[in-house]
Amino acid sequence: MVILAGTVFSSAAWVFGRQRPTYILIAFATIWTYALLTGMQPPAFRAAIMFSLFLTALWLGRPQSALPSLALAAAIMVGIDPSVLWDVSFQLSFVAVTGLILLFPTFQRWGRKVMAGEKGALTPVANPIIDSFAVTLAAIIATLPLIAYYFGYVSLVALPATFLALLALPGAIILALLTALLGLFAPALSWATGWVDWLFLSYIIKVVEGFGALPFAKHEIAINGIMVWAYYGVIVAILSRKRLGMAISKPIAWVQERLGRLPQFTYQAPIRAILILLLIATALVWLAVIATPDRQLEVSFLDVGQGDAILVA
Repeated sequence: MVILAGTVFSSAAWVFGRQRPTYILIAFATIWTYALLTGMQPPAFRAAIMFSLFLTALWLGRPQSALPSLALAAAIMVGIDPSVLWDVSFQLSFVAVTGLILLFPTFQRWGRKVMAGEKGALTPVANPIIDSFAVTLAAIIATLPLIAYYFGYVSLVALPATFLALLALPGAIILALLTALLGLFAPALSWATGWVDWLFLSYIIKVVEGFGALPFAKHEIAINGIMVWAYYGVIVAILSRKRLGMAISKPIAWVQERLGRLPQFTYQAPIRAILILLLIATALVWLAVIATPDRQLEVSFLDVGQGDAILVA
């Protein structure tokens, strides 16, 4: 669902431009139409809410607010129903939208830089293709460990299969909605649009079945919760490497500064007092060594007056 919304979002931005919020409205309408067509099931409903927050942040011109808004929405959902935190669909929806927020801009920038080549310019057709790949790749990378953890396998053809299927998915959704509406007023026309929609749906099914039939389509894998957290920890570390580097550089600079003052401190330190302290410390160490038991078993019989006591040490 997130991949679909992101692809429609990128395609609409290419067609209508980013000067007006038309592309945001189209993506918003698409995600909720898809949720309605799926019966407004809880997983689809949650994914629609999360992606709508991302679109709202873009509409307000504050894309940096998308992640806090997503966290707030997730916190509200968990507060209403704490058990949803262990719901696989909730976890997948959350990490998919998070991946779209954090990873999509980077993949989009890399893709356009690579495709531009030496000329430094892209053809108008290349932009939506690169954006669709970036959306798909961001969602796949974000959900990869959870899919492996819960289902025991990872898909090796998810990227091309999803991209090719998405080419027909917007048309299939629009025609399905149009068929449903025409069925109320003009059944004959609904039959026509339904047959056209069947072509789109058949294409999607063939793409899925074709890639799924490949011998290398998936790879079985077993991972534990620690590996899942480690995976996301690495992604967070990569994304925040600049901030992390700045945070580490300050204490390192402080230590280097103190070490740089060490020769001056040593030169100014009272040598006689230091020698006396070293002698005292050496004497205390040797006293401790002499007083330390030889670690051999010792049995002592003690006369306590009204009986015998035995101490084993």
